[in-house]
Amino acid sequence: MEEEKDKEPGKDSSSDTAIKLLKAAGVFAFMFAAQFPVRAAINTIKGNYVDAKVDTPALGSVLYRDLGAGYAEHSGIYVGGGENCIAELQNDNGQSIIKLVTPEVFTANGFGATSTIYVSCKGDTPVGDPEVARRALSMAGEDLGKYNLIMNNCHMFVYGCLKAAEAGEEFDPDKMHRITKDHWTRMEMSLSNLKHEAEKNLKACDWRVWDWQKNLAIANDAVPGITA
Repeated sequence: MEEEKDKEPGKDSSSDTAIKLLKAAGVFAFMFAAQFPVRAAINTIKGNYVDAKVDTPALGSVLYRDLGAGYAEHSGIYVGGGENCIAELQNDNGQSIIKLVTPEVFTANGFGATSTIYVSCKGDTPVGDPEVARRALSMAGEDLGKYNLIMNNCHMFVYGCLKAAEAGEEFDPDKMHRITKDHWTRMEMSLSNLKHEAEKNLKACDWRVWDWQKNLAIANDAVPGITA
């Protein structure tokens, strides 16, 4: 039997390297998971007691709330007109379905979700565009294809509504997919990108907390000509 060759000084074998990488990954995963309850508590306190609040969004306001204790977000459009006043893209059994939901439903799903909903504002005044709301409402119940966390998600839908209203066009799912695919290729499709579009199209320079749990008496602010 041949004698095992000595390893070079200071050089690990491939198995040693793999073990070290696995240990490092385990430590990272533990530290990452350990932050969730802390970040969730901080975000809840911040949303409830620190951030400025508004009573009701404007028609066509962009909305978002934190997921994963602030590591991700979920977005939608305020469309008014009753309890189901938010249009969002949901992952429904693997399909991207546009649904009208209550604030409770909007904040209910997702790991590390909080009840805080942020609203596009200028100063302390909510800003939106009824034409953005109209595009969102026109898509209610539509299936936009197979859900994809990266390529076919809630941010894409909100972005598509903003861009369609800006161009004076109807919501076009195919065009939305083309535009957002290009943005993802350049790593631009994110909440930051949505905020940039909201600032550009709605003059939204600030984001305030919607005090929806205190003000659930939704006003009769339905978009003219649109029935949900």
